[in-house]
Amino acid sequence: MIWLLVLILAFFFYFSGKKLWASIILFFFITGGYQFVPANAFYTAFGISKSLDFAIIFVVITFVVDMRFNFRILQRDRFAKLIIFFLCFILIAIVYSLLAYKHEPSSVLRASRKFFLLLIYFNYRRLSKAEFDKVFIFLRYLTVLQSIVFLLQIPLGTSLLNTGTTEGAITEFIGQSGTWTRYYNLPMFIMLFFFHGMFVDKSSGMRRWVVLTLFAATLLAPLHRSLIFSLLAVLILVGIRARSWNKNFRNILAVLLLAGAFFPALILERVEQGIDDFGNVLESGLKNPKDNLSFRLAHALERAKFTTTAPERVFFGSGFLTEDSKYTRLLNFLIAYRGSGGIVTQIDTSDISWSFLFLQTGLLGTLLYVWLYFFATRMMWNNRHYAIGMMGTCFFLMIFFNSFTSAVFVDTVVFVSLPLLIVVLSHSLRDHKLNQRSN
Repeated sequence: MIWLLVLILAFFFYFSGKKLWASIILFFFITGGYQFVPANAFYTAFGISKSLDFAIIFVVITFVVDMRFNFRILQRDRFAKLIIFFLCFILIAIVYSLLAYKHEPSSVLRASRKFFLLLIYFNYRRLSKAEFDKVFIFLRYLTVLQSIVFLLQIPLGTSLLNTGTTEGAITEFIGQSGTWTRYYNLPMFIMLFFFHGMFVDKSSGMRRWVVLTLFAATLLAPLHRSLIFSLLAVLILVGIRARSWNKNFRNILAVLLLAGAFFPALILERVEQGIDDFGNVLESGLKNPKDNLSFRLAHALERAKFTTTAPERVFFGSGFLTEDSKYTRLLNFLIAYRGSGGIVTQIDTSDISWSFLFLQTGLLGTLLYVWLYFFATRMMWNNRHYAIGMMGTCFFLMIFFNSFTSAVFVDTVVFVSLPLLIVVLSHSLRDHKLNQRSN
């Protein structure tokens, strides 16, 4: 009940003109109580079971109430038009899932709801530049605090953060060089503010480098092979393509080396395992997956092929489904995860983003989402001579590379960060024009 009162308070702040405080509460719900409140604490008797549900309710209602203002944005903002175009497809897919596939309404709603977080773009647009900057700074300081708490988990041996919507997962990595506890509950905006610290942050002295090293250590501590490879790939590709292998890129490498110096043998061992996985994919292909990477790619490929078996599946896939849906029991994919008790998981996976997109939105929905994503990426790349453009390019490419080994491409952080960075870019371009006029 207390969270409903907090949501009402957010509406009160928003409609009384105190949109800064409304945004602070909104991010409280988006991050699962700033990742400090247990995920199951958000359950209510009104059918709301996740903190993200409160955020979606807030974003959708404020969008509808502010329709007149939002219509003016749509008239001159191409990115806003693309968001609405994509969400119109999602609405059509919802109706088709209900009427044609006859899926359960609760299943359809739970599977589709997170896409509507993209409407947060219009909430950002309602903030003044001063308010927006304060929200951005708040998120940065929050990420610093979360990173400190995240690293404290390792010596304490206990999970202190949740993952935003569920409890943080823990696994043990047992290698030749030792044993390492891997925590998966990374701060939600850690990648975003790592690149912000490299390209945008103008803090002087040691403060900037201490924070950057903190962020780098947080990124490396889970020993995610894909994250390490993606980071290196982004630095190499962007650095060469932009022809600016300059001080910033060299500083990133220096910070990563410093952060990795705390556990170099473990990182090298994980990198070697990742190289072995790539080799297995090239050697054996996807017909007989022998490792995590080939299994993930085969998992997505099988679901992509499923969308081509009937015309309606090209447009809508299987429709919006959850793992406990009755229709899910009719699916019989050969490549699927088997949990405890031999239960086969047909829908849910946190190991690759493309399986979800192909299965839930079909080939058409996948293409529309990729179009929206790379429209934003291109906007950043076209403005790479600005610090925010380089930051956004690196962040978006990092997310895309990780989409083949995690669900991050269709995760909350992308639905929130994609619009966030576009607004940051527009503010930067406007400031640049004002400075030119004043000079």
